[in-house]
Amino acid sequence: MPRLLVVQSFCFCWLILVTTCRADDNSDSESSSQRTLLSRQSRIQDDEMRAIRVLQDLDSLDKHPKAAFFALKFLEAIRSTKAIPVLCDRLIYEQRFEAFRSPVGDRQTYPASAVLVAVGRPAIDGLLLKISTSETDIQYREVARGVISEIVGRDRVIELIDRFAATQRDSRTPAHQEAFKNFDPAKLEKFKAEARFKLK
Repeated sequence: MPRLLVVQSFCFCWLILVTTCRADDNSDSESSSQRTLLSRQSRIQDDEMRAIRVLQDLDSLDKHPKAAFFALKFLEAIRSTKAIPVLCDRLIYEQRFEAFRSPVGDRQTYPASAVLVAVGRPAIDGLLLKISTSETDIQYREVARGVISEIVGRDRVIELIDRFAATQRDSRTPAHQEAFKNFDPAKLEKFKAEARFKLK
C-alpha cells in the first residue's frame, strides 16, 4: 500500500504538469481541467497529511519501517514544508528497512535529513528552532549541521545561526513569539560553537 502511495503521487505530479501545460480554447474544457487539477492537488495534500501522521506515530516507525520509508520518500518527492516540524523531530530516526539502507552518508542512515535537504531553506529555521528550544544530543546537532551545510554550503552556517538569533530578538508577531517561547540562546550558542569547531 505505501509503495502505491508513492507511485500515485508521482503520477499525480506528472498529470498536474501535463494538465497545466496543455492549452485549450474551449472554456468548458478549461473549467473541467481546473476541477481535475484541484482534485489532484487535494489528493496530494491528503497523502501528505497521511505521510506526516505515519512519521508522528513512534510505534509505526518501529513496527512498520516500510511505511516510514515510503512516507519519507513521498514527502521528499513533494518537498513538503508542512512536514518540517515532524522531520526535525525524527531527524535521527535510523532507517530500519534493511533493503534500502546504505552505510554511506547521513542521508541514507537518517532519511529525514534527506527530506529536509530536499525541502531546502525553510528546513533551516525548523532545525534551528528545534535546537534552540529543546534538548538535543550531539548526534542530533551533527546531523542538523550537515543538513544546513548541504542546503547553503559550509561557509554560511555560522551566518545563518546569527541571523536566526537576531530574528528571535526582533520578533514582534504573536505567532513568532509563541514559537520562540522556550528559546534558549545558550543552546544556540553551543550549536554555533560546535559548528565553528567542526567547520574549520
